[in-house]
Amino acid sequence: MQHPYNYSLDGDTFTYRFTTKLGIEYYLVFVEDKSLENVNPNLGDNIYQLILDKKGEQIEPKDAQVFLTIQSIINDFFQQIEHALIYVCADSDSKQDKREKLFSRWYQQSTSKHYLIKIDNQIKIQTTSGFIYMSLLYHIDNAKGDELTRSFRQLAKLLEQDK
Repeated sequence: MQHPYNYSLDGDTFTYRFTTKLGIEYYLVFVEDKSLENVNPNLGDNIYQLILDKKGEQIEPKDAQVFLTIQSIINDFFQQIEHALIYVCADSDSKQDKREKLFSRWYQQSTSKHYLIKIDNQIKIQTTSGFIYMSLLYHIDNAKGDELTRSFRQLAKLLEQDK
């Protein structure tokens, strides 16, 4: 049975780091996100955006331990049930479709799907070759879950209008 990679947390920057068996360094950063506050100022300060990046351009072959590590970090994050998490699949390299499929597959395979709600949005932007994919994750016991869902959907509508 495979296990997650060892990871470290920089508490000052809320950055998790881990290195794969091939020496590829990954970073997961949780950055406070105020975008839903523009739609609903009552949501508070527990909304973060997840940024996943790796150091260098090396192509990583499929590695189940990467998934297990990210899952473990997200499980740690949601120890605080009032947290909510937004992630946006970057479109700067036109690989947003692949990222969205990968993250959706990870969610379906994760043990977290039993207690995390995932809401997806697709936003068509004229200046890109496709959609921008955004997802919202929150704990099923989050008291503001319905407000989060409504606000996230409203945000997508506003972004569509602004395109």
